[in-house]
Amino acid sequence: MEAVPAWAEGGLLLPEQPTVAHARCVLRRYWKYADFRPAQREVVASVLAGRDVLAVLPTGAGKSVIYQASAMLLPGVTLVVSPLISLMHDQIEGLQAKGIPAEFINSTLTPRQAEKRLLMAEAGEVKLLYVAPERFDSPTFCERIRRVDVSLLAVDEAHCLSVWGHDFRPAYMRLGEQRALLGDPPVLAVTATATPQVREDIVRGLSLEDPAVHVYPFDRPNLAWRVVKAETEDEKAAALVRELRGVPGSAIVYASTQKTVDHVADLLNDRGIPAIAYHAGKGTRERTELQERFMGSQVPVVVATNAFGMGIDKSDVRRVVHYNFPGTVEGYYQEGGRAGRDGRRAECVMLYSPRDAATHEFLLALTHPTRSWYVAVYHALRENVEADGTLAISQAELARRMGWPVANPLSHCLRVLHRAGIVHHTTRRTASFRVVLRREPEQIRDRLAGARRADDLHVLRELWKMGGGRRLYRGSWIRARDLATVQGEIPVVRRALKRLAEEGILDWQEEEAGTRLLRRDLDPGRLPLPYDELEARRTREMGKLARMMAYAETERCRRGDLLRYFGDPEAMERCGACDNCRRGDARAA
Repeated sequence: MEAVPAWAEGGLLLPEQPTVAHARCVLRRYWKYADFRPAQREVVASVLAGRDVLAVLPTGAGKSVIYQASAMLLPGVTLVVSPLISLMHDQIEGLQAKGIPAEFINSTLTPRQAEKRLLMAEAGEVKLLYVAPERFDSPTFCERIRRVDVSLLAVDEAHCLSVWGHDFRPAYMRLGEQRALLGDPPVLAVTATATPQVREDIVRGLSLEDPAVHVYPFDRPNLAWRVVKAETEDEKAAALVRELRGVPGSAIVYASTQKTVDHVADLLNDRGIPAIAYHAGKGTRERTELQERFMGSQVPVVVATNAFGMGIDKSDVRRVVHYNFPGTVEGYYQEGGRAGRDGRRAECVMLYSPRDAATHEFLLALTHPTRSWYVAVYHALRENVEADGTLAISQAELARRMGWPVANPLSHCLRVLHRAGIVHHTTRRTASFRVVLRREPEQIRDRLAGARRADDLHVLRELWKMGGGRRLYRGSWIRARDLATVQGEIPVVRRALKRLAEEGILDWQEEEAGTRLLRRDLDPGRLPLPYDELEARRTREMGKLARMMAYAETERCRRGDLLRYFGDPEAMERCGACDNCRRGDARAA
């Protein structure tokens, strides 16, 4: 083994031109691995050469190590854009345990804590700083991050940038514009699942210049893919118990809703298979405790919604079961790929009923309505609003008057009409605060005191920026979610505003959830809506569902079918391990 050079011993002196050999020393020192995998090595070389890079590596290939090890060789900060708070926490905890200076900034921090970490990054005391893409929506963050020497922008789960990806996040699409804000550093975009279309979107969306594109085979030879047909819920429950009983190691069961997650976890526990339920309906602390129990192998099975597992490196997952029909091939492959990270044989099982696909089609129809639905909603609004345009009845009552069932696309139609400026539609999630500032700056400083002073001043600075400066003295409407981006959860914002009001510094009111028709004069047949774009989205999602259903019903090799979907030239006609290949072998014998 090569001796660790002097520059790597103290972690302070960096080589003028870092190479893969330098990165290997970092890998050995902090991760205790002898060398990179071939795919990792090639991507690291491109990153250290200062190029823009797009890397598509299969789940379990060690994508995060690429930018983490590279960060230790770059002079400034590596800014990591990551989509999940839980993923940030896990990676930061692991890095800090290795002695690597890494921090995150997200909504779980107080303004004072976030400011402290930005100051650390500005002073060069942090090598990796993790943020969510929505963090760039904060004017304060954008102003502060300019002062940080960012040597590399690493975009994790980069498929979220594309509407063709399975976890589209609109905030990702704005990252290309934010790059200039950071001084135009090189960009490393990494993902585990990206079709050729998604790869094109990533390159274009992040403004990658002459990027080094590394796309590695998606194949995981140790994974066996199976589909188990179960026509009824009782058959599905029985099949799930059979799949999990006696399985060595750990297992992950994916379900589509929180209600189903809880139901399946209860079912397994009743059948003597210890399981925990994990979903966003549980508090942050409880989710952390549940994840630690699973990662520590205190409980063998976790039942979860699809967010669970991103970045989770648990090597002994022997089986991943999809209790509900997944909506996209990308999502299914990524979630199934969380099995067998130790390279040993593992199985990815889908419990399938043709009725599952019908349920998905129904849900897609609700979230992607046709033109006639928008017209019908506009008609109904004109007939059911008060003189000032306010809808005086509930959404449920409006739907009933329209003759629609309980499950209907009304909420989605209202959101689209709101974006078009035809209605003003507010829910608890999209509520706004009207804030009127009552005191001048010197009076504010005199009135604020105590441990909360710094936090309260931070809130006031944000209100000043978002409310248009001195316009705030006349009163400004500010979206709650914009404030929450920098201050924390909306209840935290409410408490801060209440505290400032009690000090006589401002007055505030929260907009009630409701709907108001702004335009009554429109021709219902010519509503100014982006119908072509809406129909394209609907067609795209229906196509993804049809492709997923084709996989479930194919009689060809399942492994080969998945690889062909991603354009992998190594797609095979027979893998010998999936249920279809084994069934064919049995017939041949």
